[in-house]
Amino acid sequence: MRAVGILGSPRPEGNCATLLREVMKGAVEAGAETAFYDLGDMEVRFCRGCDSCALDGVCVIDDDMQTLYQELSHADLVVLASPVYFSGLSAQMKVMVDRCQCLWHRYIPTHGRAALIMVGGMKEPQFRNGLSVARSLFATVGLEPRDGLLVGGMNLPGEVATRPEVLRAARSLGESLISED
Repeated sequence: MRAVGILGSPRPEGNCATLLREVMKGAVEAGAETAFYDLGDMEVRFCRGCDSCALDGVCVIDDDMQTLYQELSHADLVVLASPVYFSGLSAQMKVMVDRCQCLWHRYIPTHGRAALIMVGGMKEPQFRNGLSVARSLFATVGLEPRDGLLVGGMNLPGEVATRPEVLRAARSLGESLISED
């Protein structure tokens, strides 16, 4: 089993990153091989809307998305992690999602599962928009959505360290997503 974590937070050591790493640790404990990508460290340019990909499902932009296309098309598990910004995904994550338009032009049979981690600063953040976008992406790349982890009330970097129950839930999520059959 291959589990891929994709971080869409501008804070490489923030709450989303910490939770995604815990999910990946849980996946490793369940026997998965893992890969971790931080969109903040990658060159992922925005979709130009050129529609070249409509011809063959291949994006003409040569950047780090080429690696992510392979991972999204073949991973057994994909976990996205994003902060909530104005009820949606971060800009980094949304750029990646938009660049998957080329995958929409291909038929990718269902081959795995996916989950979303979202962290919001408000006590009861609005997750609906981010969940909707993530579910659309998962359907496009052949991944069945599973329950993820939606956490509110964490506005400060590193605040998740004060919430051991959330850290445990993240690790347990990674284990269960790999062990599930």
